[in-house]
Amino acid sequence: EKMYVLNKNKTQIINLEQVTAMYLGTDETSIKVDFAMGKGCQIGKYISSAFAKKALEMLTLSIKRREEVFLMPEDEEIRVLIENQEAKNRNIGGKKQKGHGGS
Repeated sequence: EKMYVLNKNKTQIINLEQVTAMYLGTDETSIKVDFAMGKGCQIGKYISSAFAKKALEMLTLSIKRREEVFLMPEDEEIRVLIENQEAKNRNIGGKKQKGHGGS
């Protein structure tokens, strides 16, 4: 079954059947794809390496779930995700402390 990716600028839709590789560019802030026909393109550029890696991770999860279309996330969307994740990690850390109530 087919899967498509809408690039971050929302200017191009990529059919993943035609893609042979997806990877971080050498600048580590861009995500690139290579096509079976040769030649590739950039599908997203992010403000940091951490953001680009998160976007690639989100794309990977989308492929795993066999979603039909994936929209490359905006920096803001990733910033919120990372902040929520950090908050969750802090809470988990907080719960692990000994001597606070318990069952």
